[in-house]
Amino acid sequence: MKKVILSAIALTIGAVSFAQVGNSGTVTQTGNNNAGVVTQTGDENTATITSEGNNFKNNISKYGVWRTAGASGTMMAHGITQEGNKNQGTITQAGYVGVTSGSGSAGIGQDGNENKATITQSEFLVHGWSGSNAAFVDQIGNENESLQNQTGRAGNSYFRQAGNENYAESQQNSQSTAKLEQEGNNNYSLQTQGVGNLQKSDTYQLGDDNRATSDQSGGMSNLSTILQDGNTNIAGVTQFGVTNTGTITQTGDNNEGMITSNGTNHLGGIVQSGAMNEAVITQNQ
Repeated sequence: MKKVILSAIALTIGAVSFAQVGNSGTVTQTGNNNAGVVTQTGDENTATITSEGNNFKNNISKYGVWRTAGASGTMMAHGITQEGNKNQGTITQAGYVGVTSGSGSAGIGQDGNENKATITQSEFLVHGWSGSNAAFVDQIGNENESLQNQTGRAGNSYFRQAGNENYAESQQNSQSTAKLEQEGNNNYSLQTQGVGNLQKSDTYQLGDDNRATSDQSGGMSNLSTILQDGNTNIAGVTQFGVTNTGTITQTGDNNEGMITSNGTNHLGGIVQSGAMNEAVITQNQ
């Protein structure tokens, strides 16, 4: 089976290319100045780009700066680029009809087998600030999964996963940044950023079976940083307030660190090296 569908309404650009058999690529665009690109190599890959609104640019490349040595450079993510077998990539974008200066850009790059990536960008309200959402993900390996959901404007979400069976998710509102890098197997990361603006979450995990959560669903201008190098480590940063900073650095195996900040201008830091360490920080007004 080979299925290719292109639908375009009003000043849109869509392109699909493929190799081998059994791939399905769909680009559907409604609005003005949208661009979508799908490139697939392998068997039984599925890619879907759906854009409703104006100025969704899904044909650009993104330069990624990563912590893993040698990983920095231009990301595979370019519209939807998939190499391998049974990968699934989905980009869904919906913008306010009056937006004329930019709505969003997104890219999915997958190299391996049975990877799944989903990006959703939606904005139905007019805000006093400008700026477009940007979401990009590269996944290298097998059975990795990522989910990036952006509601609002001027959000940025950048993911890179290398290995097998890793899971990454970000839930964003307006004017926040989520960055994730996972290198290894069976790692898990969840970044939640709510209605408050200017939240920043940065997570890096190297090893296997690590878990990291960053919850910034309340407040604004909070900074969460999680760095884990080892195996079976657990880290969580929860921030409800304004201008709180939480940093967890763990090197080794089976360590656990938790920071909870409620209020304003709290600074919390955990540094653990070795095995089976546990640290908890709770900060209130």
